[in-house]
Amino acid sequence: MNLFQKFVYGINGLLLLATLLSCGATYIDPESFWPASLVAMTLPIFLAVNVMFIIYWLIAKPKKILISVIAILSCLGTMQGLIQFNKSPKEIPSDGIEIYSYNSGGYGHGEGYTWYKRINAFEKWMLEKNADIYCFQENVLECFELKGHENDTYKAHRFSREHGTSIYSKHPILNRGKVDFGLITNSCVWIDVKIRKDTFRIYSAHLKSNRITPDDLTELNDINRDYKKNISDTKGVLSKYGKQSTTRSQQAKQLLAHINKSPHKVILCGDFNEPPQSNVYKQVSKVLKDSYIEKGFGVDGTFAGKLPFLRIDYVMVDPALEVLSHEVISETKSDHFPLRVFIK
Repeated sequence: MNLFQKFVYGINGLLLLATLLSCGATYIDPESFWPASLVAMTLPIFLAVNVMFIIYWLIAKPKKILISVIAILSCLGTMQGLIQFNKSPKEIPSDGIEIYSYNSGGYGHGEGYTWYKRINAFEKWMLEKNADIYCFQENVLECFELKGHENDTYKAHRFSREHGTSIYSKHPILNRGKVDFGLITNSCVWIDVKIRKDTFRIYSAHLKSNRITPDDLTELNDINRDYKKNISDTKGVLSKYGKQSTTRSQQAKQLLAHINKSPHKVILCGDFNEPPQSNVYKQVSKVLKDSYIEKGFGVDGTFAGKLPFLRIDYVMVDPALEVLSHEVISETKSDHFPLRVFIK
């Protein structure tokens, strides 16, 4: 190797250590050490850079690809939640259960909608899709009843009459309840629903939001201020994320304790506000299957904001259930994309 290649190989070695550290951080509970959640967020970046190194070494010195191959293989378990290549089904069996999960809170904002136009547009969207089950987070319908459809098409269960999570079902609701996180918008509701010959427990959950505002990020982009304040603002944003990550870990444990007592097969829909390399996701995926891993394809971003390929919305199902299809619907008027999943 020439001097330049030796330098590159040294950087590659440091990248291996950083990748392993980031991958390992996904197994650390934020309640024990919240900075681990920030370290875990960097994993997709390190994996992408490792791929670039592999391409470089294949051209320059193929034998040197081993170090990046080791980095990627060490993180295969976590990578499953980041990229998938499942085949799409040709058709869905008629006995499949169609479920939508959607953080609809931003629906129609910034488009000149009045409040009632926003509600009516969302109602139209929902009734056109005609799914078996809808799980909403930040329920856009709020206290609005589905004009005559509430009784003859969908039965509703909401966390509150004004805000929070909700579930709408075409099928008979046998039982209902809440997993109370002590909040309203970030909340969880559940129903036991009879669909044909089986009974399922379905959850709609919204774990704690980060509460990092656009103003927070704008201040960080302002380089025309003094150094000390810049450092202080950065610490403030990181601390805010760390605090909410710890709260989400607590909420996930509370939710899983409830799920583990379910007498029926479970379907969990929700906005976790955490990516698949997070410890919160690890906790849930030990108990339930991710519909994306079962039937997703590509890099499946669910957040419609400025962060591309960010997956924070999930449909997680009982291991005894079969996922027939998984799709992110790209048409949205919210800051999230809805998920459409068929289950059997």
